[in-house]
Amino acid sequence: MSSQPEPAAPEAMQADIAQLCARVRAGEEMLYGRLLRENILGVITCSFPAFSRRAGADRLAAWVDAFVGGHPATLPSFHQIASEFLLFAQSAPEFPAALMPVVEYEWVLLDVEIDPAWVKPAPPAVCDTDTLVTLNPTLRLLMLPFDATAEEWPMQDQPMPHAVWRNGAHGIVTRALSREDCLLIDQLRQSAPTSPGDLARHVAIDPPGDVTAWIHAALSGDLLCLAPRKEAQS
Repeated sequence: MSSQPEPAAPEAMQADIAQLCARVRAGEEMLYGRLLRENILGVITCSFPAFSRRAGADRLAAWVDAFVGGHPATLPSFHQIASEFLLFAQSAPEFPAALMPVVEYEWVLLDVEIDPAWVKPAPPAVCDTDTLVTLNPTLRLLMLPFDATAEEWPMQDQPMPHAVWRNGAHGIVTRALSREDCLLIDQLRQSAPTSPGDLARHVAIDPPGDVTAWIHAALSGDLLCLAPRKEAQS
């Protein structure tokens, strides 16, 4: 049975909607325009709280108005406003460079939170030489010009590597990465699932026994997960 195309709205209705949208984008004082801007402002302040505090109320309101007036949305659903605002910020030449990494980091937090992947915590004391581990499926890696694990985020000259993931208790974890973290995670990205012994053979850290300790800690924090049975057997 072939599906029939959805009937188009009457031309008069399309014209009315287009006129309404034009008035909203132009910033005319109308109830719908004000409500739309207030709702978008609410989404942005909830999605990007640190960015919103740094921006201040006046600049944030101006950016919301510019976003409504000039951003051609590619993701039309209302819950995707945060992603659309990030795209707007990245393409706006007047957007302050110092605030860009803040809004990008907070978008990553949101992206990890809504990632549909299932994170299964590893039971305690399961790591032995034959255990196969893999990276948390919600893991995101990024470089930030501040330490996101600190209470304040003062900008630094050199960007720092960070990992963000969702743990088995549905909490969002951010970790600043050491050189050893980066080496081990990079190897896992290339060869997971893998065992502690194989990981130690591919990544030279001193002392070598620290690889097993690192895996134990990473499993307990859900940075790593046990490889699914079918994956482990392949």
